[in-house]
Amino acid sequence: MISGGQSLTDFYRVRVASSGNAYEILEGLTGTAVAADRSDKAFSLVELVDTKPQFQEDGTVKITFDNYQDDPELYEFLDTVNPPSSSSGVKLPDVVLENGVKKVGTGGTNDSLVLAITYGAYSADGTKVKVLASLGYVSRTSGSWSQKADDYSKPTFEFVGTKAEYDLNIGANLFHSGTGGLVDPTDVAAKIPKIPKGAGFVRKFVAKQS
Repeated sequence: MISGGQSLTDFYRVRVASSGNAYEILEGLTGTAVAADRSDKAFSLVELVDTKPQFQEDGTVKITFDNYQDDPELYEFLDTVNPPSSSSGVKLPDVVLENGVKKVGTGGTNDSLVLAITYGAYSADGTKVKVLASLGYVSRTSGSWSQKADDYSKPTFEFVGTKAEYDLNIGANLFHSGTGGLVDPTDVAAKIPKIPKGAGFVRKFVAKQS
């Protein structure tokens, strides 16, 4: 039996490359260069008391986070991947194709597409870490909160998966790997090199970094 997790999910911005037939993982919140290592992540959730992946019949995943993190970085991230509309113009709706791929409507932007890497429990023998890499969007309802004098703020956060239109290659350096990391870079490179075209996620137990 296993329990708990690492209280950690990293998020990277993803867009369709200018070639139109591949994805790019971008650096930081606003960078246009390709992310090279974990320091290029856009945001991390680190105050989680419960992470709830719910795998869907269509091959995607929805993740609900029971989250206590309420800081400027959270809202900077949300406002970047899902900017509040400031235009009065009409935006055509997003369309989900019959293969599960989501096409962003005219007037939208593929910058709202994100890669989420969630680190779960250690295996029963303590040698591996459960890792879930998912492609999708952050729900626009995320960031909602309640203000009470006798309780902590708990902004909502929900990730809604989609199927990859192309292979999404993920470098080992984008994981919490290497010196002081959670997972072994060689093993994670072998087990989660990408989210394949047509898939919504990859879930593996990866060797713990020694």
